[in-house]
Amino acid sequence: SYEYENVKNNKELKEIPDEFERLFERSVSNSIKSSHKSAIMLSGGLDSSAVTIALTKLGYVNLETYSANFSHLTKQALKLSDEKEFQEIISGLTPYKHFSISLENISPLKSLDNHLDTFKEPFHMPNAYLFDQIVSKATSRGIQVIIDGQDGDNVISHGLERFLEMFWNLKLFSLISEIFDYAEFNKIKKINLIRFLLNQLIIKIGIKRKVSKNNTILTNKVFYDKSIYNPSKRSALDSHFEKINSPHHALAFEYRYKYFKKFKIHTRSPFYDKKLINFCLNLNSKWKLNKGKTRYILRLYLENKVPEKLYNRRSKANLSYGIINNITLEDLKKIRLEIDNIHKALSPLVDRNKIIKILE
Repeated sequence: SYEYENVKNNKELKEIPDEFERLFERSVSNSIKSSHKSAIMLSGGLDSSAVTIALTKLGYVNLETYSANFSHLTKQALKLSDEKEFQEIISGLTPYKHFSISLENISPLKSLDNHLDTFKEPFHMPNAYLFDQIVSKATSRGIQVIIDGQDGDNVISHGLERFLEMFWNLKLFSLISEIFDYAEFNKIKKINLIRFLLNQLIIKIGIKRKVSKNNTILTNKVFYDKSIYNPSKRSALDSHFEKINSPHHALAFEYRYKYFKKFKIHTRSPFYDKKLINFCLNLNSKWKLNKGKTRYILRLYLENKVPEKLYNRRSKANLSYGIINNITLEDLKKIRLEIDNIHKALSPLVDRNKIIKILE
């Protein structure tokens, strides 16, 4: 768990963006060692773009950028999952040699199979096949450190807790204005947004429990077992601290550490810096959500450094389309073999018919 330091930001309002820039760039700089050949994993999202732009601004030159793309997908899936356009915008603003790596004909299941010995336990890392291609290129070029924008959205916060704060403080005009701005910026119908926020509110204050639907391959008997299943009060309106304190962050970093260690590569995320995290946690929520824009202070950082198309983008890539489209016939045969030979320890836990339905 994260040890929260309640440190007041005694900065004038106009100094807040400058202080964020100082702390963020300090952390980015600390991720670099002159004795190591380093590269940036550039997805094209706000976080990795900010890291890449910061390194450029700080004057680092002997770096490389690596991106994976799904150019082979159908036009519809491509629009939702491929970020090559944004990757090219950022790489065009840097002096770094950029490598765009195609993920065509790369099996996600084969990759997971190859890494069973790495983890030696059940693990969840669906994008391992994507990392494999980047690491293959990076190791061939002697890269020792890979820097990324891992979990910048959680460190900065999307700021939805601001809606709840304004509600509790009876700032109703500000609340209505922010709802309208959020709906307009994110192209959402206002009535749908209001329904969503009301639903999250009654979950948050305990009037209604968030009941999860069993979308897993577990049987209902196992999924809803009271010793395992606990209907949650967690909601989209949870505080920044509640979100950053999730144990999933540590687990994700453990996976990434084990994965890259196999290839003798250090992985670093500048967003996970204690001073930067504490600064962001103590920020007034208007620096996290403002004028309908989430992660507002990070967008301010990028505002005069990249085109508006990037710093004002509303969505991020949905990589599930890449996974689904890259599953091969050999993968399907392997899944069928597993279904027909379920391990005796798993047999009472999983719903075989549900797996077959998914496969079909």
